[in-house]
Amino acid sequence: MGANMAVKPKAIGKLRVLYDPENDILYISLGEPRSALSLPDDEGLLLVRVDPQTREVIGLTILDYEQQFRRFPANLTWLKDKSVPTEILSFIQNRPAVSSV
Repeated sequence: MGANMAVKPKAIGKLRVLYDPENDILYISLGEPRSALSLPDDEGLLLVRVDPQTREVIGLTILDYEQQFRRFPANLTWLKDKSVPTEILSFIQNRPAVSSV
């Protein structure tokens, strides 16, 4: 995760969520954050994080969260094809304000 790792991720159900306001990046992990491969989407706003051994999706990194992701509707249906866990999909479809993260 990013530059401000002194801040502990917030637990929201099974998710661990951390917002980096300096870089406008939202990190979402299923369970405790761990090492992963990051696979970018076509628009460059989302990185799907997968376990390097199992290829299981374990999180998302969302770039430009407040400046772009929350402001513009994005078609996220392609994430279902990537086997993104339901908990993560539900969280990002709501596009919560960073004040709640």
